Amino acid sequence: MSRFPATILHGLAAIGVATLLGGCATYRPSPLPVRPDLAAAPTDAQGAPIKALSLVQAARRAVADDPSLRASRLKIGVSAAALYQAGLIPDPSFGYSFDRVTSSGPGLVNAYNGGLSEDLKWLVTRGAHIDAARAAHLQQVLQVAWQVWQVSQRTQQLYVRLWSLQQQAHLLTRTRQLERARQRHVERALRHGDVTLDAAAADLVTLTNTESQLAQVRESIITTRSTLNGLLGLRADAAWTLTAPQPAAVPGAHAIDAALRDLPRRRPDLLALQAGYRSADDRYRAAILGQFPALNIGITRASDTSGIKTTGIGITLSLPFFNGNRGQIAITRATRRMLRARYQARLDQATRQARTLAAQLRTVSATQQTLADRLPELRRLAANASRAFAAGNLGGASYIAIESSLIAREREAIRLRQQRMEDEIALDALLGHVPTGAPKPPSAT
Repeated sequence: MSRFPATILHGLAAIGVATLLGGCATYRPSPLPVRPDLAAAPTDAQGAPIKALSLVQAARRAVADDPSLRASRLKIGVSAAALYQAGLIPDPSFGYSFDRVTSSGPGLVNAYNGGLSEDLKWLVTRGAHIDAARAAHLQQVLQVAWQVWQVSQRTQQLYVRLWSLQQQAHLLTRTRQLERARQRHVERALRHGDVTLDAAAADLVTLTNTESQLAQVRESIITTRSTLNGLLGLRADAAWTLTAPQPAAVPGAHAIDAALRDLPRRRPDLLALQAGYRSADDRYRAAILGQFPALNIGITRASDTSGIKTTGIGITLSLPFFNGNRGQIAITRATRRMLRARYQARLDQATRQARTLAAQLRTVSATQQTLADRLPELRRLAANASRAFAAGNLGGASYIAIESSLIAREREAIRLRQQRMEDEIALDALLGHVPTGAPKPPSAT
């Protein structure tokens, strides 16, 4: 009986060494964090605390530091790994068997059979699979870009809302001071019998309502600041001051029409849906290519117990009689149809939302302008009332009523300004204008 063939041993050893040295990955543990990673205050590039942030600075900081956005950016690495995997060539298969002779006889030797084979079907579908993975990777990049836009938009809206709430709190504090003074005046008049109990009770209810409104506004300030700090990667109680945000010009009808015509080439969510549709189309194409017979080619080297050595070529061909990849073709075709309908629905929704918001913005701007035209006269009236009250020519109740009316109109002006600016920020994103702090999205092609 012959010994185990040395050439086979050498071949197996070479294959084993090549496998071990072929860039095998190694495992490294990555424990989860045990404490929050939130800053106590915004800082500059040198790490020094910043006392104030403008709207633009807040938006840029949110795009860079929002924790959920950081996590979403890592999804791009996952899709890039999937693209890398799609381009890898399948490993060949190696088989070997050894038969040891267990009975004696003249001329008998140990037999062996070794073979190396490769499935060649990947040559047919590889291009389509790579195209699908590339489009899916681009879709993920664009989805993250759209999330960046949303974070920037949300940050700016919260900034405007917080500024508005702070201004409202200031006005309500003034109103409360006036109404407390009026309440003291009414109490004195009540003791002297100059006012009725019903009138005194009505003034007390008014003061109570103002104090309740002030408490609600202060609670909203805490909630809004906490949410805004979360987008900035800061602790909920991080303190910093705001600067007055400035409204932008309301876009005209022609500018809106031009932006809507170009919307499919500008908005990241629409570009992401386009890339997703193209990925589904490539998977459909790969499924159609996958219906062709699978071809496996291999070479063999064998020796029987008589010592006769042979070398051969083997071909395996699947016969697509029963399956033929028909199920996968049906799935990918239906998926492509569904994604086409989803894209059309999103495009229709984007156009409808933009036009609705533009009409709403024009109404708010007109109302704001009307109130702005009347406020100077109200302020002059309040100033005259203040001088008359100081000179003793106007009663305290009348003076406080005039001041309260002015403060109410100023609160309304603040609310309209807030609504206009929030609508402007939202409309900019809906029309595909790159928000503050956000990069321009890549093309979907």
